[in-house]
Amino acid sequence: MNTGGELIQSLKEEIRKGIALIEHLDDEAYTAKPESPASVGSHFRHNLDFGTNLIRGLEKGELDYSKRDRDIEVETNRDYAIDRFNSLLLSLSAITESDLKKPITVRSEVDDSLWVESSLLRELEFIHSHTVHHYALI
Repeated sequence: MNTGGELIQSLKEEIRKGIALIEHLDDEAYTAKPESPASVGSHFRHNLDFGTNLIRGLEKGELDYSKRDRDIEVETNRDYAIDRFNSLLLSLSAITESDLKKPITVRSEVDDSLWVESSLLRELEFIHSHTVHHYALI
């Protein structure tokens, strides 16, 4: 990928793939937990939380992945989940090239008293990778 815009487009495409999968599943398959503590819906909720936190972090200049919504309705209501993902797609579409260059401070997930410097571009890369990882788990 050559630009942040291409990275955003790639992330949006991954989210669209997720929406297509949610649309394809029935309610039972979406909420079932066979041989796993996590349902398909819970993986999608987790991904949505990270993406939503990224957007909030851009607005604040600080990103704390541990402060997630953990909205259980996303895990159990496919239509609601799709609506939330479509909102995330709109937010990602609003990111500008200048936004990508802005510094962002990220709370460490190892030591919550530590904040580290990052960039929106780097965090988009993380969210993309994290999304693909959870799709593999699904």
